[in-house]
Amino acid sequence: MVLDEGGELRIPTPETALRQLVERRDPEASPAAPAVAVLTQLFDSRPRAELDALAQSLVRLAADTGYPFGVRFDARSALIRAVVPEEGVPYEPAFDLLVGLYERHMVGLAGDETNDPIAAIYTRSQAADFDESMPSGPRASSDLYAIYLADPEGRGLDYLLAAMEAAGPPASREAGKASTWCVVNDIIYGEAKFDGASTDAALRTLPVDSATYHDLCGLMGSIPRGYPPRRPGR
Repeated sequence: MVLDEGGELRIPTPETALRQLVERRDPEASPAAPAVAVLTQLFDSRPRAELDALAQSLVRLAADTGYPFGVRFDARSALIRAVVPEEGVPYEPAFDLLVGLYERHMVGLAGDETNDPIAAIYTRSQAADFDESMPSGPRASSDLYAIYLADPEGRGLDYLLAAMEAAGPPASREAGKASTWCVVNDIIYGEAKFDGASTDAALRTLPVDSATYHDLCGLMGSIPRGYPPRRPGR
């Protein structure tokens, strides 16, 4: 629900959902929740064209650095939550839109000549003439993380594994500080830890050998070594 001009709670429309996300008119409500409710048709059914138009508006907000970080974050969050919602009808196109965000703004910036866009963007950011307004390695990591969160047991995980395999392992730990290979493993390991897994259990979720992960990505602390990949050959 959203507050209307008179302060009354109403079923959200695409217009009021965007207004809440950008203007935060109701400080007690989640900025992304109304957009999720509309996309998943939680309260009422809407024509597909209306849903698609709202989703495209969210994509534009997520990519527009002219908006505060919170607005861009919540726009991306709405798309993530619409893929596999707790209630309502999943808005399936949201997953492909999240992939498009990553590929257009990250892979495109890095150039077609590389399979490791995060490393390429990081290298470019070290140049003296780098435009600070351009998306950076952390932004690329964030967009990749959004893809994973949208479907962590299915398409999201598969996309990350494909990106990791295409990039290949970094040549050294120094290179691993900004590499798609390490970012993917950091995401999988970090999510397991966030869900309460022990270090041992989290390491066992990795798609690569834990000793290799430690050596190339620099996981802090003393960890058991030698856990095999969870998904060998993928």
